[in-house]
Amino acid sequence: MKIFRSTNALLAICALAHVCATAQGQSFTASVLYQLQPSNDSFLYYEAMAADASSPQIVGNYANNGSPIHAFLWSSQGAIDLNPSSSSQSYSQAFGTNGVQQVGEAANPNTSNHLHATIWYGTPGSAVDLNPTNLSVVTSVAYGISHDGSQEVGDGAVTQANGIHALLWTNSASTAVDLNPTSLGITSSAANATDGTQQVGMGATSGTNFANDIVTALLWSNAAASAINLGPSNPEYMTSDALAVSGNQEVGYASLDGNASQGFTHAMLWTGSAASAVDLNPSGYFVSDALATNGTDQVGWGNPGTGPNALIWSDTAASVINLQTLLPAAGTWNSSQAYAIDSAGDVFGIAFGTVDNTFSSYAVEWTPVPEPASLELFSVVGMSILARPRRR
Repeated sequence: MKIFRSTNALLAICALAHVCATAQGQSFTASVLYQLQPSNDSFLYYEAMAADASSPQIVGNYANNGSPIHAFLWSSQGAIDLNPSSSSQSYSQAFGTNGVQQVGEAANPNTSNHLHATIWYGTPGSAVDLNPTNLSVVTSVAYGISHDGSQEVGDGAVTQANGIHALLWTNSASTAVDLNPTSLGITSSAANATDGTQQVGMGATSGTNFANDIVTALLWSNAAASAINLGPSNPEYMTSDALAVSGNQEVGYASLDGNASQGFTHAMLWTGSAASAVDLNPSGYFVSDALATNGTDQVGWGNPGTGPNALIWSDTAASVINLQTLLPAAGTWNSSQAYAIDSAGDVFGIAFGTVDNTFSSYAVEWTPVPEPASLELFSVVGMSILARPRRR
């Protein structure tokens, strides 16, 4: 919740009530939810985190001592290997979660180990193959799932000639929808996230695999023909990608040099069109990325030169708050990222640091500090007093 900003009227109220709030924007308290695996394992990568959960889930990928990469789920109950195969040579990855279901990809032994989009319900045995049965798709992957579990999005390789196409599912392989917007001149595409109504991702105007393509952020409303090109019209931004959507907001990043792999990216916010693009990169940060929005605020990370720091914005670069500086003082924190924000403004993320002499990665939550009730009361009363006409 935003703190009431100071005005001349508020200063008068403060004088009357002997209460005054500073113009400090949002305030947060932070807490460590639970410890994750130590960060010095052979391979450990966190991909996504669920908001609106009492004990948020985290999904990602883990391998130890050269073993195959497996999709993993972390929560306050511990870690679960989601790999659906019992073979030691199997392979899977998880890329999204809504707190109940998880999505990603897994090798399918019945199709020459082609990777298939997969949805899990918290256990390896619950895995469901989403590879389209109604489209000519050889391999596929699911990147995101809506909060209500009604939609999954990702992409699939149609053929080598036709490239990769963004895909939309409603919980089963037979419901796949090809979202590739050929009407926009897009030859390959991928969908990253959905809020159950709209989907966001990226598309390339040449090539078939994004490897050396110039890509642009895209927004869909359940069909290929609905696609909107969100790529900022400013030629300063060479490439862009939309990573999350909620309500009328889309967030992601734009690359300043055309090659996001070089790290020169700025967090971006859109409200349904290319012309609406807002660069959220804060002053003093050379790179940033927006990973989620609740339709009001945006969260992600930025690097001021010391490593990734979790950030939150309220529609502008100047509104940024560095959430890492608010982490519990009992820890020593090296880096952090904010992955999710719920409708109440609670922010969830991951922080790397030392707590109780243990260096590890930790699930963390930042909670907005409510506006003081006394200030709200005096604001209402004071404004009423100031609005009354003077008697002669």
